[in-house]
Amino acid sequence: MPTSDLPLPLALAFPESRREAFASYAGHWLANEALTFTPGETVRVAGQALTLPRRINLNRRKLVDSWGCDNVQREHADLVLALGSRHHDGYYRESCVRKLLAGQPSWTLPYVLAPLGEYVLEIGEAILDGWDMLDSGALSSFCADNPALVDRLRRRATSYWDCYYRTRFPRQDDYPPWQALCRLP
Repeated sequence: MPTSDLPLPLALAFPESRREAFASYAGHWLANEALTFTPGETVRVAGQALTLPRRINLNRRKLVDSWGCDNVQREHADLVLALGSRHHDGYYRESCVRKLLAGQPSWTLPYVLAPLGEYVLEIGEAILDGWDMLDSGALSSFCADNPALVDRLRRRATSYWDCYYRTRFPRQDDYPPWQALCRLP
């Protein structure tokens, strides 16, 4: 599947340097799959615009099965984990975010940060727990290039805290996604 055969919004979820690799992965592992997604935020990473999927609806088994392949782990891990971090299954999103935190390329940073403005507390806790594994230089650059996104993540985290977690965390400063967001430069 050449890059031109990918649905344009999904191809734009990856940096140009990884689009051909994604086309190869998708052509083999995702062929004939019912893949649906909603385009979400557009962010800048190392001078390139990436449009993150808001959610991906895909048979999780395909992503999990592909992960067991050595070739995928070696050549496509960043792609599979980025996709998985936007999957509709929150447990799978958490697993992928944890793996992204453990040392994937800096272009995956928006896939790690996006869940801080979402409702799944456990993913926010995982991000906070793994915060020290993030590249501080890449994080600073990303935040400088995406101030509107950082503000939006903070507003969303505040809203989710207020609506769903205020009882558990009476002080917003104790809410794990907010704690992570307060560490941003």
